[in-house]
Amino acid sequence: MSVFSAVNDKSMSILDLAKIWPLIREFEGARLQKVSERGNVFYFRFREGGIVFSPRRGLVPAESDPDFPVEFGKTRWSSRIEGKRLESVAQIAGDRVVCLDFGKEKVVLEWVREGNLVLLDGESKIVYALEPKEMRDRTLKPGETYRPPPRLGDIFSGDIEKLYESFRSMPKRGAIVAFSLVTSLPPDLVAEAMYREGISLDAKAGSLSFSQFRSVATKGIEIFFESLKDPSRGYHAGGWVYSFKPTHVTTDFVEVEFQKAFPEELLKRIFADITPREQTVSSVLEKTLEDYLRKVKLLEENISQIEQIIYDYRALVEDKKPWSLIESTLREKYPSIKKVDPSSPLIVVELEGIEIEIDPSKNAYANIELHYDKIKSIRKRLSEAKTKEEQAKPKQVKQKIAASGPWYTQFRYFWTTNGFLVVAGKSAGQNQLLVRRYMEDKDIFLHADIHGAAAVVVKTGGKDVPEKDILEAAQFAACYSSAWRGGLYTIDVYWVPASQVSLKAPSGEYLAKGSFMIYGKKNYVRGVKLELLIGVSEKGELLALPAERNPTDGCFLKITPGPYRKDLATRKIIEFLKRECNFKAREEDVVKLLPDGGFHIERWRPWIPST
Repeated sequence: MSVFSAVNDKSMSILDLAKIWPLIREFEGARLQKVSERGNVFYFRFREGGIVFSPRRGLVPAESDPDFPVEFGKTRWSSRIEGKRLESVAQIAGDRVVCLDFGKEKVVLEWVREGNLVLLDGESKIVYALEPKEMRDRTLKPGETYRPPPRLGDIFSGDIEKLYESFRSMPKRGAIVAFSLVTSLPPDLVAEAMYREGISLDAKAGSLSFSQFRSVATKGIEIFFESLKDPSRGYHAGGWVYSFKPTHVTTDFVEVEFQKAFPEELLKRIFADITPREQTVSSVLEKTLEDYLRKVKLLEENISQIEQIIYDYRALVEDKKPWSLIESTLREKYPSIKKVDPSSPLIVVELEGIEIEIDPSKNAYANIELHYDKIKSIRKRLSEAKTKEEQAKPKQVKQKIAASGPWYTQFRYFWTTNGFLVVAGKSAGQNQLLVRRYMEDKDIFLHADIHGAAAVVVKTGGKDVPEKDILEAAQFAACYSSAWRGGLYTIDVYWVPASQVSLKAPSGEYLAKGSFMIYGKKNYVRGVKLELLIGVSEKGELLALPAERNPTDGCFLKITPGPYRKDLATRKIIEFLKRECNFKAREEDVVKLLPDGGFHIERWRPWIPST
């Protein structure tokens, strides 16, 4: 029997939190002595023990100072709360979010979504955020009022029928993950409830009936409250400590004292996250690359301030002010300035604890481009270093296996909501190949109503194609057309049965390569938006989807026609995939997915149909 998810990816659930809550409450009234951090792991030290927090894993109460594998350093914001008493600890909205109340300041610990740590003032305004972000449903940036992460649903207070409707809106998603999202029950507990109800753990959300959904919900609530009856009881199985009997993992589990064993097990994983790896040239370059990517992000987020600093600097220089006066004037007006070097000349600014050099002879945008040039150079050196390290490894004889795959992988393609394959040509030659060799009479042919567009075919298998799937295919056709290069935001797309398409020109006429004759009536989809999603599927596949596809799993961002050059857009997409999706993409693979033209990039979240 397979474990539902890898043990190394485990974190604290709301049930785990409930069972160790009394241990956390013991710190109420204690005076905070010190806050230290290492690798996004924080330690709140009190007179006796403390609280370890990881945005990836959760929080761990410790009776004494843990034996950390690395040295921790001081945080730049800790002085605001050190020496104060912890007045109270509270869980926010029943979620994996905990608030440490120090009176005028509060620290919010989140290990839901990507995780975060947020420092608030007395009016719940954000003073500091570990990961400043602007999302569709909230903003985590200094000066903003803090809002906790919203939840799709709650099994303990929600309407079961509405929860099921939300669940069914994610038919292609794994039932365990979808159920957890709409009910807020831990995934492992959902897996256990499904197992006890005789439902396959590999089932998709679309395969569960309402009665099955309700039975899993009932069983999940039963397991939840059964576990809470004895907070001290836990079960060790498969390298993890569970709050309940994990029969979906194994029947060969060992009963343990949960309030002791669970914190120890979780702390092991937190330690592993921050334990230094073997230092190689490539690992050092990877760290340098991460630092420069972070600097570029900070420069882009503070571009107005940087531009104003450069403007004021130039004005002072033109007035022939003494260098000492230039530096003191700028530092008084801009506290973020740490140094003004007349010999370079360079201005050193500190943004969110990171020092960045600015060349005042260039504008803010040119400074960002300088950093991108350095990033490009580092990436080249990193590639060379990895090649050398790979060559230095003991050689192993491997049998060569010819690359192969389904026929449609040579084209652009995606699967619609209802499982129809949509294929698009990448060139005039591919358009012709797709229509001549792979399009069948009962398929559907689509083309943007503009010269210079991909031939797009929906493989129907003889089945009727729902309107939603045609809309998805139409948007795919619109995005891969000259409309994108022309900067258009909408375009009309027509579709016809494959039987109305011919590669032969009428008598006496000539058809250019990749062109077609369409006979009979065209069916138009008017005003199709040029919106494309680039990202990684739940299976770890890099792909492009029309925004109409609205996947409820995977990790994506949205692109539309805009000002960014293709090379700059590619870099930003690669950075997003690494940072948000934990996926390393090659530049050439991303470029293959992009239409010709310029780009605008924005964050994307799947929309949930209204119920």
